[in-house]
Amino acid sequence: MIYLYPYIFKVKTNGKSAKTLKQGMAPVIYNGNIYYIKYNFDMKDDNKNVKIVGLYRMSLSGKNDKCILKSDDIVDLDIYKSKIYYIIYSDNGCYLYNISTSGGKSKCMFGNSKAYIESIKIYSDYVYFNYGENIYKAKINSTKKTKVISNATLKDVSEGYIYYTTQGNDSQSLYKMRIKNKAKTFIKKQKFEFGDVTVEGGYIIMTLNYELSYENQTCANAKYFCNTNGKKGKILKRYYQS
Repeated sequence: MIYLYPYIFKVKTNGKSAKTLKQGMAPVIYNGNIYYIKYNFDMKDDNKNVKIVGLYRMSLSGKNDKCILKSDDIVDLDIYKSKIYYIIYSDNGCYLYNISTSGGKSKCMFGNSKAYIESIKIYSDYVYFNYGENIYKAKINSTKKTKVISNATLKDVSEGYIYYTTQGNDSQSLYKMRIKNKAKTFIKKQKFEFGDVTVEGGYIIMTLNYELSYENQTCANAKYFCNTNGKKGKILKRYYQS
């Protein structure tokens, strides 16, 4: 399957001139560089062995590749005020760390052998993340966390709002909550799980995971576009498998 071989690409905004940069995932552009989790694999390997190498930095053209931190346990990252916030998930537990964008010594913020941390998003001096089944936040220079939303999955934080999903009996729902007063707004509901959700410039681009028979093919997922209130939605692209 495609996701077994993760690559980082760059492409023009019109969808043309795509170029492969590196083997890796979770690219974040910061101060003219791309920070990412580097992978190592061989497409000819029938066993599909994919190894995480560590946290790396490269230029926007894919050159000047530099190791920030060697680790085969990094699963997610975000960057804020010259610090990289990343998750380490191993047999010893799950922990949230930070490190300077230039490298150096890492600092553990919190975590333990029973923790499960995921979905890092940083906004206005706070790092937001899922801790178990709930959404928490912590000041970027603190080791104290505060619960923000119960029984929810964090998707994004933008312009004073937290975007998250909740699980129903046979569906998922996407909401946004205003950080200032905790006012909630329903955005969209669907039978299958929501994939990535990115909020930018007053719009939401999300991956919808579902199955739909179309021209003798199964639609596995699609890119969907709408405004931040869930209005004027449209499918940008469908992805099919035979």
